Amino acid sequence: MTYSGFSKHVAGSLFILLMLFGCAENPITGVAPQPQGIPTDQMSFVQWTPEMANMIQLSLASHGRGNGYDSEEIDEDGGIVGGHRTFGNMVDIPEGAVTEETEFSVEVLCVDHHEQCGAGVEFLPSTNFEAPVEITLSFEYLDLEDEEIEDLYIYFSQDGDFWFPLDGFEIDEDEETIIFQIDHFTIFAWEF
Repeated sequence: MTYSGFSKHVAGSLFILLMLFGCAENPITGVAPQPQGIPTDQMSFVQWTPEMANMIQLSLASHGRGNGYDSEEIDEDGGIVGGHRTFGNMVDIPEGAVTEETEFSVEVLCVDHHEQCGAGVEFLPSTNFEAPVEITLSFEYLDLEDEEIEDLYIYFSQDGDFWFPLDGFEIDEDEETIIFQIDHFTIFAWEF
């Protein structure tokens, strides 16, 4: 093999390696690699207060939709789901965010983690919106000290197995809420 023949083989091999590993998506499958997120067993979820965890467990045991759950039919005019019945956790859906009447729900729940009741809120149905909606999450019933508030982070999960940090939220210490806008529904949980 001559020097130029060897150079062509090396260049060709490098080109193939670059195509397989150097692109944002795999040229063979056409699929971009998905970020893995943080596995549930590696999260440090903030716990509900013992009283709140007990209320959630009782609601789950009775298969009822009492405290901790709210649902509403929302149309193109928008509306609010949640609030008092969901312990201050709610969503404000603005006008034009949905194109047809849809039943939305907010449910306070335990994110199971090492047999503890991690604080979570699920918004359904899993959907994308035409305009951002405003989510309010209350930390009034979280088992934490005042000085820990600034260390709170919000994570979301589509499947409950992997969690991703949420950026761009406001903490209102007087109202004990975290408020943010988002264009889709999912499960949200607090983490230190």
